[in-house]
Amino acid sequence: MGENIMEHTAIEHILKKYDMNVKSIDQCGQTYIIDSDTGLYRVESTKYNKESVKRDYNITDYLVKEGFDNVIKYKRTLDGRLFVKEKGIYFYMKEHIETRECDISDFNEVIGSITLLANFHSKVNGEDSSKYRFKYKKDRYLPYRYSKWCRKLLKFQRLIQNKKTMTEFDKKYYDNIKGYYLQGIMALNLLNQSNYDDALKRAKSEKHICHGNYYYHNVLLSKSQEYYMTGFDHMAIDLRMQDLGKFIRKLMPQKDYMWDFEKCREIIKSYGSIINISKEELKILLSTIIFPYSFCRLGKAIYEKHRSIFDPKYIKKLSKEIDCIECRQKFIDYFSECYDLSIKSNA
Repeated sequence: MGENIMEHTAIEHILKKYDMNVKSIDQCGQTYIIDSDTGLYRVESTKYNKESVKRDYNITDYLVKEGFDNVIKYKRTLDGRLFVKEKGIYFYMKEHIETRECDISDFNEVIGSITLLANFHSKVNGEDSSKYRFKYKKDRYLPYRYSKWCRKLLKFQRLIQNKKTMTEFDKKYYDNIKGYYLQGIMALNLLNQSNYDDALKRAKSEKHICHGNYYYHNVLLSKSQEYYMTGFDHMAIDLRMQDLGKFIRKLMPQKDYMWDFEKCREIIKSYGSIINISKEELKILLSTIIFPYSFCRLGKAIYEKHRSIFDPKYIKKLSKEIDCIECRQKFIDYFSECYDLSIKSNA
């Protein structure tokens, strides 16, 4: 009990640093929920990640200034500080909004998440990118990444061929390498046909900002049906189609979607109602969606990192992946026909 009294006294001392009249304090683990005359807030703390919190504050502050208000905002102290230091611990305050993660099984929430992404892209540019360390990272260059993974698939093919005895995983993986390799080459050809380098040059020049890790776990929905974006650790200058494409690529294999092109088209339509998508960008988008990262990474786990080939989870992942290969190809065909894209799959 003595420890709790000390903690309560300490938090009351911290709250005096802020411009508010406190009504109540509720402790939830290491977080304090504060009800005040200016609204609900939460006090959190860090001992070793001060710079990470500071960067998150700088980014959210920047986004609000750019007109993107769908973030959880920080509150500074009376004298303008971000942190209150007590016994080597750094305390900071943020808005407290009751939220939950976006439910991707609800297509309306998926559309809401895409609308949020499009608004983010439309309002945020990188004029102050150097201040916030938004840079283009060379390892994001897609032609290089695709070529590297395609070479790895051929390497995995040779490794399996040279085995004296093949396991169930080996056989299933080997039998599907060619199909996924051709889809990888198709994705690479799409980039070549899309003037990718020119588009990337323009994105760098205009400093287009991408979230970098946009999926349901970084989309929060409040009780009042307001959407909020979180998780800004991977923000960088890049092509906006990267954000949209990654979201769709992760969504399509889920049981509620199973590479349903009509749902993908609705997603693209929702995004396009806010930011126009050119035909060249549609090629980049399709390229981002169809490149077989999951299949490639399974191969890397087994044949480079030497994970147990008998682990049931890898067999399960592989079976789930190859069950979708025909659906993926139909998806590509529908996408190409709908948007009148001429694509090649030749190696």
